[in-house]
Amino acid sequence: MAYKKFEENLSWQKANEAVVEIYRAFQNSKETWFRDELLKSAAESATQIAKGHELQTAAYIDCLQNARNGFTHCSSLLYSVQTLKILKDSEVQHLLDKLSDASRLSYGLLKKLREKSAA
Repeated sequence: MAYKKFEENLSWQKANEAVVEIYRAFQNSKETWFRDELLKSAAESATQIAKGHELQTAAYIDCLQNARNGFTHCSSLLYSVQTLKILKDSEVQHLLDKLSDASRLSYGLLKKLREKSAA
């Protein structure tokens, strides 16, 4: 939280990486519904992290929780992608790992903000 711009926030960086990786994985896919839904949710998660940076602590906490909900939404969709064999298992796992990293980092920030607001 010692960063001046949201772009310095590691959780935002990882969320943005997830957006890019999802785009690349589905770039040539005929499964536009999955691609669009995954990109929308992942991009919204990154946006929530960025948006929260400008807000007071309580609102930032809400934004981070919304971001984490988006990561969970993406992960759930990816399991459907895996079951349907739209992508290779290794590609799905790579995307799940990216989302997990972003979610874990946003949770760490969320936890720190909650501790700060409780003090």
